[in-house]
Amino acid sequence: MQQIHSSNYLQTLKELGKTEIMLVGVAFDGKEVGCVMG
Repeated sequence: MQQIHSSNYLQTLKELGKTEIMLVGVAFDGKEVGCVMG
């Protein structure tokens, strides 16, 4: 989530007229996977 916010992806999507945005962060560590939605 930090990378999504620091890379300003949300602003780019908003400038393209997107109004409904779901944030999803996925992390991989070998065979372990973590997911965060916001």
